[in-house]
Amino acid sequence: MILVGIDVGGSGTRIALGGSISARHDLPELAASVVAADPRAAVTVMGEHAARMADGVPIAAVAIGAAGLTTHAEGPPALEDAARGAFGTDRAIVTSDIVTAHLGALGGTPGAVLAAGTGSIALGTDLADAWHRVDGWGHLLGDLGSGAWIGMEALRAAAEHLDGRRDDAPGLADVATAAFGDLVDWPAAVYPAVDRARIFGALVPHVVEAADDDAQAARILDDAASHLAVTLLAALADDVPERVTLTGGLARAHRITDPLLTRVRSARPGVEIVRALGSPLDGAIALADRLREHPDPLPGHVQIV
Repeated sequence: MILVGIDVGGSGTRIALGGSISARHDLPELAASVVAADPRAAVTVMGEHAARMADGVPIAAVAIGAAGLTTHAEGPPALEDAARGAFGTDRAIVTSDIVTAHLGALGGTPGAVLAAGTGSIALGTDLADAWHRVDGWGHLLGDLGSGAWIGMEALRAAAEHLDGRRDDAPGLADVATAAFGDLVDWPAAVYPAVDRARIFGALVPHVVEAADDDAQAARILDDAASHLAVTLLAALADDVPERVTLTGGLARAHRITDPLLTRVRSARPGVEIVRALGSPLDGAIALADRLREHPDPLPGHVQIV
């Protein structure tokens, strides 16, 4: 028996097998924006890779946690139908990546999870009746404090510095110039790209490094922490147990997480902050296992996609 878990995020797609075979494969070319542009074709590609990984062993169930489902012309039910065909199984579920992130991070228990990577989204739930999704609206409308947001703010500040409109972002100007060349070339490097969010998010490690000497870089990271704290606190509604954790690439950036958690503790003194137990891929595998046992393994999850 093989279970397939898939995590579709701003930096690419990750596929994991569980059950009788354990394996993992990364598809960086299938970022969430690419999947949203042609979801059925993307699901077909995922199925082909999973079949090769399974090496002829039948797939019992597949769970896909995908960022940006609200931008898909077809909703999750249509994508589930495509997944059943692509993976050769009659059990498939498609949900938001924050659902699988929540299941992985809190091990299938209630609470609030902030997933902050290329994008940012939070979910507070009792896994029954309460489902509070906050942000995750993409880098143009939301994802405040995310990697994409940090990258965009850094590029704006760098452009202002090079234009002479400010004088406190020399480090960011160096970061941006190293990444994209002369300022006049930046629009062509960014605007036509389908995976703009990934491009912006890739700048985060350089922004963190620059923050030691660049005042504006430090301010951007502090603002990111503030935005993410507001997002997490909004997900921690009255009907959600006061238990929270962080997951995603930014969860490893202490320059962001330390002030973020300080703000959360100050606003909610009784909150329990725990270490994430697993990844969104772990959550996707756990959801696939639930699906194998029950055709509706997580009632209510469709409220937040």
